[in-house]
This record gives sequence, structure tokens and C-alpha cells, in this order.
Amino acid sequence: MNTSSAMEHHDPFTILVAEDEPMLRLVVRETLRRAGYVVIEAADGTAGLEILQSDEPIDVLLTDVKMPVRITCTSNHVLRGMV
Repeated sequence: MNTSSAMEHHDPFTILVAEDEPMLRLVVRETLRRAGYVVIEAADGTAGLEILQSDEPIDVLLTDVKMPVRITCTSNHVLRGMV
């Protein structure tokens, strides 16, 4: 199987980036977009959880663990629905 041709026919992953530092969020967003990913941004954990609970299809969650309002293990009931 040719993996490069398989990748060409696969829709890009949608990544939710939850990061409270605007400059870091910008760098991560642009890096991921240049790599071909669809990026959705959240400025804190509250916004990230709202997106996770929406109908927005999210394949990967990339989150800051030291945000003032963050997505934590107590939020795992939301994350279980993603698996």
C-alpha cells in the first residue's frame, strides 16, 4: 500500500488548540495550518470545552496545561465522547 496516496485521499485532521498565550497560539496555529491541518482555536479551557461540546468535529485536542481556565481531568466526561 502506498501511504502517500492514502494520505492524499484523507481529509485533514481538525485540531483544537486551547492556549491562553496569543503569540504561542498564533505560532502553533500557523505551523499546523502549513502542515495541512484544520485548526480551531480556543483562548482558554472554557472556550475549549464549549467547542468540544458543540457539533464541531475535533480529531485532536492540543491544550496548555497551565492556563488559568483549563481543560482538566475533571472534564474527561466531555473527552470520552471524542473517543
